[in-house]
Amino acid sequence: GAAVCAAALILCTPAAIPLIYGAAFAGASLPACILAFGSVVLSMNTVLSEGFRALGLPKYPMYAELAGFGATGALLLVLLPRWPLVGASVASVISYGVTTVVLIVSAARSGVSTVSGLVAPQRADIQVLRRVLRECLPV
Repeated sequence: GAAVCAAALILCTPAAIPLIYGAAFAGASLPACILAFGSVVLSMNTVLSEGFRALGLPKYPMYAELAGFGATGALLLVLLPRWPLVGASVASVISYGVTTVVLIVSAARSGVSTVSGLVAPQRADIQVLRRVLRECLPV
């Protein structure tokens, strides 16, 4: 779901931003597209974090967010001076990825799940996807 929404945003944003806000804001299209891509990773972080909290393991989301915070700070120091808006967007998306990696590794190490169980599509996932496609697409 998040990937489909992000793809739609990425496709529409380059035309939508200048149309809605004017040509002066056209330069915001690339950073907006980068952040739309990052929203997919961010949504995964939300699901993983809330799963840990539901299991009574709030320390893992905290560790992951601290790692992401550190990555954000370091990346902003490096990227912001040369590429202000794009650099900030890239720093955000990379930090989302750092948070995701820490959450996935934490899940594997704590025994909550395996890495493949979290990142590889499972048979049930494919069955749900097929059912949704059959319901949404005309035959």
